[in-house]
Amino acid sequence: MPIKTRVYGKLVRDHLPQVLKDEKRDGVFITLDDASYREQLDKKLMEELLEYYREKDDSKKVIELCDLVTVIDAILDVMLISPTEFMEICARKLHARGGLANGTFLVSESYEVPLLPGSGYE
Repeated sequence: MPIKTRVYGKLVRDHLPQVLKDEKRDGVFITLDDASYREQLDKKLMEELLEYYREKDDSKKVIELCDLVTVIDAILDVMLISPTEFMEICARKLHARGGLANGTFLVSESYEVPLLPGSGYE
């Protein structure tokens, strides 16, 4: 029987090696060094965000949100930030800037720009 090989080159969930083994499939895996792991977590975050964005079905969007949370948890772990500390940071930002519950959409803003001396606009 012919063998088909797919090359992925991406961070995968921890149980995937066993899943492939159980399905009588072979996979080549490596353990990343810290810098590469962090880089791949950032790429995984974007991958999962794109999957969420492209998904149209709300029940499947929820699954994609779960994937995003898994990646965020791993990033926080690498940053040595506990879930409690992260939630405290989120609460402070929510208190200071508000949430997104009102559907407020910024169209534009106007503000004064200080003139530079010698610009000819004084």
